Amino acid sequence: MNIRQIVRDVVDVIVFSVVGVLTVIAVHELEIDKTIVSLRDKVINLHHYKATFNRALIIYAKLRKHTGIPSQIPDLYLDRSTTVNAYVSARVMVITQGMLDHAKSDSDLAYVLGHEMGHTMLYHTTVRQDRRLTDSRIHEANADKIAVYLMVRTGYNICNIGDLWKRMGDKYGNNTVSTTHPSYLYRTHQLTFPNCGD
Repeated sequence: MNIRQIVRDVVDVIVFSVVGVLTVIAVHELEIDKTIVSLRDKVINLHHYKATFNRALIIYAKLRKHTGIPSQIPDLYLDRSTTVNAYVSARVMVITQGMLDHAKSDSDLAYVLGHEMGHTMLYHTTVRQDRRLTDSRIHEANADKIAVYLMVRTGYNICNIGDLWKRMGDKYGNNTVSTTHPSYLYRTHQLTFPNCGD
C-alpha cells in the first residue's frame, strides 16, 4: 500500500464520519424541533390548567377559613381528567379539569368545593364506605347544605346553584350520577332559592 492510498482511505473515513455525524445531527434537530412543538403545546395546556386551578385555589382558601376546622380540610389537587367530578377523602380533595371547565362562575366553584369540605366537616370521610344507600344520599344532601352555609359566610352568590345542577341534568340526563347521590332534578329543586337576589 502506498502513501497516497492510505491518505485516500483516511480521507474517505473522515468524510463518511463527518457525513454520518451531520446526518445524525440533522435527524436529532428534526426530533428536537418536534419535541419543542410538542412541549409548546403542552405548556399552552398547562397555562390553561394553571389559570383555572389557581382560580379554584383562591376560592378554596376563602372557604377553608370559614369551616371552623381549616387544619383538618385536606389540600386541594387537580385531576386533569375531563370527567365532571370532585371528591374528597381523609387526605386529599380533588377537582377535575372537567369540573373546572363546567363551573361557569366563582360561585359554582365555591359550591362544588364547599360541598366537598362539607363531607370533611360532617366527618363523612371517616365513615366506613359500606354505609347504606339512603345514608349516602343523606350525606350528599347535608354536604350541599354545608356548601350553601360556607358560600354565604364567604360572600359567594347562592342564587344560581340550582342552575349548576340544571346544566348537569341537561348534560347527563336527570337521572342520578350514581346510586349514592341524589338526582340532578332533586338537587336543582333543593338548591333553588325563592326570592333570591330581591
